[in-house]
Amino acid sequence: MRRISVSSQALVTVGLVSALTAVCIFVLIGGTKSEKERSAFVGSNLKEREQVLENVKITRTVPDMQVNYRIETIRLTQYPEQKIGELISPVLTETRADGTQLVVTAQTGVIDDNEETIELKGDVEIIETHLPENTEKTRVNTSKFIVNY
Repeated sequence: MRRISVSSQALVTVGLVSALTAVCIFVLIGGTKSEKERSAFVGSNLKEREQVLENVKITRTVPDMQVNYRIETIRLTQYPEQKIGELISPVLTETRADGTQLVVTAQTGVIDDNEETIELKGDVEIIETHLPENTEKTRVNTSKFIVNY
């Protein structure tokens, strides 16, 4: 019979590796929760989690008002629970049937999930021009601009 000698340091190392492996397996399989509990937890978090889109263009026609508008933003963060979207550096371009065009720029903004109410905030600049000549009629600077379509 052969005897194998193992140092106490090697035993501690093997023990730690075994314990860490057991913890990892326990976490990976979800602890003591059932599959149904894990699915319910993941599903509830997905409903509350925001969605982030970059370089977004939203175009809409509002026939009752005879207006078309387009929103361009570098980032749109949607919050499903609040039913809003947050806009970063938005540019709102509104074109009316009479040839008037409004271009509104801001630092941030909020849009509702129906795209009916848009609120722009922070260094808001509104430029009104008449197409096709593209002659500037009005320029306004303000801190907030709200429009309902």
